[in-house]
Amino acid sequence: MVSPSFVFACDHASAALPAGANGLGLSPSAFTRHIALDLGAGALTAALGERFAAPVVLAPFSRLYIDCNRRLDDLTSIPQMSDGTAIPGNQGLSPEARAERARVAFHSYHAAVAAACAQVAKPILVAVHSFTPALAGATPRPWNVGVLWDRDAALALPLLAALRSAGLCVGDNLPYSLRHPARYTLERHGEAWGRYHVGLEVRQDLLMATGGVVRWARVVGDALAAARATL
Repeated sequence: MVSPSFVFACDHASAALPAGANGLGLSPSAFTRHIALDLGAGALTAALGERFAAPVVLAPFSRLYIDCNRRLDDLTSIPQMSDGTAIPGNQGLSPEARAERARVAFHSYHAAVAAACAQVAKPILVAVHSFTPALAGATPRPWNVGVLWDRDAALALPLLAALRSAGLCVGDNLPYSLRHPARYTLERHGEAWGRYHVGLEVRQDLLMATGGVVRWARVVGDALAAARATL
């Protein structure tokens, strides 16, 4: 019997822009903020891939250029506003300009995720994200980590249990939910293929603390290993 093996993907791993994007009309400081990338998530994804000797796919460009975790017809696919910040370079784009962004960043990323899943006999697709301690002045978010899932509970429920047994504050489809129709990567490469899949969200301040990525790669990796053993 073939054992399930992990494939790790990070939709918002980078704050980089392709040549010619001209900073989208933003100051360089905007690309150090969560509006441009999931802080720490790319490093965490890479560390998990190393632990499990698993394929890793990191989106190479900023979510402000195009969001790889949104359908192309979603209004937030190329956001005109993010957490109160207007994105000048995303205003009034022609259909041709939008299609070019999809070609450069979206389609190539999803082709890489598809290829990574295809190289594993029985893949478990894990989409890794990070979330802000608070958003737009809202109530602080208490969760250390969130587990995102929809119809397939096979991995999500034991993963929730493993994280909670470690004494963590764990969100069940919190602070975001995989049941939200905007979530795309796991639906396309996991659910649509009948593959095991789950989303992970780790709070950004925990990842960005000294030694945070190493610590959370261990904590999350231990929980993932325990959950996989139940499949």
